[in-house]
Amino acid sequence: MQSNKLAQGLPRAPIFGVGMPTLDGITGVLQVVSGARSQGAGRRCSALWINMREEPVVYVNGRPFVLRE
Repeated sequence: MQSNKLAQGLPRAPIFGVGMPTLDGITGVLQVVSGARSQGAGRRCSALWINMREEPVVYVNGRPFVLRE
């Protein structure tokens, strides 16, 4: 059975990709990147988040919405 889910990161490289995550999704990504899930909360790290969207994203009740013409 083939999975339609893409890999979330590049193996052995600190590069990850997401589509249009909810606020909970962003929190989850940052926990994975920082290693907080495996090492406990409170760990700090640096992350560079790049948004390639042309339209602004607005979050309403934690859900993303895109403003389009």
